[in-house]
Amino acid sequence: MSIKVKVVKGDGPIDVTIYKKSAPSITVKIPFEIDIARTIDGQILVKDHPEIDIVIDPLKNKIMTMNKEGFDYESYGHSDEFFNAMHKAKIIEPDSIKASNVFGSFEALIRKPILDSEDSLQQTLLTVARFIVKERDFFNYTSDIKKEMEKRLFAPEDHETTELGEIPHEEAKGSIVPGLVRRFGQGYYYIYEGKQK
Repeated sequence: MSIKVKVVKGDGPIDVTIYKKSAPSITVKIPFEIDIARTIDGQILVKDHPEIDIVIDPLKNKIMTMNKEGFDYESYGHSDEFFNAMHKAKIIEPDSIKASNVFGSFEALIRKPILDSEDSLQQTLLTVARFIVKERDFFNYTSDIKKEMEKRLFAPEDHETTELGEIPHEEAKGSIVPGLVRRFGQGYYYIYEGKQK
């Protein structure tokens, strides 16, 4: 039996329509899209998260998170949030979460379904996609804040700046005397000397 599938991508959700000869057509709306790649050995790599890569291994029935690039400690928080979300959705076994053999990476076992009709890979991908969509809003907001801060630093408004010479120059300002190198044990002498001026 042959079927015809039509996929329509617009600004909103993706429409998938399935046409069969002997049955009425079915249209399904997919509310999100994520960037997924499959490796040679069958692992599924989700690359949408800006800080971590999510790897699903259907053969070993496990899910892993890895640093996107380099060695940093920020990925730990993102991995922790990810595995908390997977645990709340009852996708992983919480006692199986552990550090992996790569710095900053973690792994956990995916629960095995009781019913043959349930597909653990599909449920895992759906939960990962929902997590990515939720996190995307946070990262878009963070990116907007960084852009606004850069704009304030490099192109500030007139009321946030002063022209050169607008604030008069003084010989000494603050508590640090210009050109003074403080040695251990002589700090009090310099404070006393500075008060004399």
